Amino acid sequence: MRDESRIRELLEKILDSGCTPEEACAGFPELLPEVCEHLKRLRSVEHQLDKLFPSQGYTGGSTTSSAATYNIDPARSPDNRSLGEKTPDGRCSHNGGDTAVPG
Repeated sequence: MRDESRIRELLEKILDSGCTPEEACAGFPELLPEVCEHLKRLRSVEHQLDKLFPSQGYTGGSTTSSAATYNIDPARSPDNRSLGEKTPDGRCSHNGGDTAVPG
């Protein structure tokens, strides 16, 4: 297995189980420095995302920063209407309500 694939697997193990890099790399000590560097970068990105998209109760520790983490429904518009659903004034919410939809 290539080192990149093995490093990815080790990172997933660390993130999923909460084990330390040293524990995860016990069988591959030569990869420990690189795994630690990748983990450091992942944590940095996670921290930046948390600052950009703060969420009550979010404690970090997971790099699964997704719509589910931030309670976002990608099928809903910012005004909480289903995409394509008409606003009360007959505009379509998929484009922010800028286009009147006949009907």
